[in-house]
Amino acid sequence: AKPTAEPGLAVVQVKTAAVNPIDIKVMAGALVGAGWAMPLPFSLGYDFSGVIADLHADDAAGAFKVGDAVFAVNWGQHKHDEEGLPTGGAFAQYIKIPVKKLSKKPESLSHDEAAAIALVGTTAHQILFDCAQVKEGSRILVLGGSTGVGAIAIQLAKAKGAWVATTCSTRTADYVSQWKPDLVVNYSKEKWDELDTLKGLDAV
Repeated sequence: AKPTAEPGLAVVQVKTAAVNPIDIKVMAGALVGAGWAMPLPFSLGYDFSGVIADLHADDAAGAFKVGDAVFAVNWGQHKHDEEGLPTGGAFAQYIKIPVKKLSKKPESLSHDEAAAIALVGTTAHQILFDCAQVKEGSRILVLGGSTGVGAIAIQLAKAKGAWVATTCSTRTADYVSQWKPDLVVNYSKEKWDELDTLKGLDAV
C-alpha cells in the first residue's frame, strides 16, 4: 500500500534504485553487530531517484512540491539511522523519507544517473569536507580515481580549488583523466608513496 506523508516526511514514488555492496551486507545481516538498524519488517535499499507523490500540508510551502523529481540516500547523518525516522526502503515502489534528505534531480540527469550518484556523492562530500577539511589550495591524493567515490571526489575537490592527484591502472587511465586531476599515478608502473611530488599532502 502507498504510505501517507507526515509532517517532515515525504512519500516518493521510486523510479530507480541503486544497489551497492552495503546492501548485500545488510541483506545478510552482517552489520547488525555494528549497530545498523534493521527494524523488521525491513525494506532494503538506500539510494534512489523518483518523483514526490505526497507531501504533508506542513511541508507544502517549502522547497518541494508534489511532482518534483528528487533523489537521495536514506540513512542518518554520520550514522546508519536517525531515532524514530524511517531508514532504507528504496527497493519498494514508494519510500517514506525525511524531506530534509531530498535533493532536486537536475534535469540533465536521468533517474538512473541520479540514483547512482546518491551514496558515492554523499560519501565523497563527507570525506573531503567534513573529515579532511579540504579547501582551496589543499593538496590531496585520491586513491582509486576510477571508483564511484573516487571519480566524484576528484571533481568535488577540483571544484573547491584543491590540487588533486589520483591513482589508477593502465586500463582506467583515460577514464580518470577526463576528470582533470593535476596528477595521475599509474600504480601498475610506479608507487605513489615513493614520489617526491606527493610528499607533504594535506589529505590522502
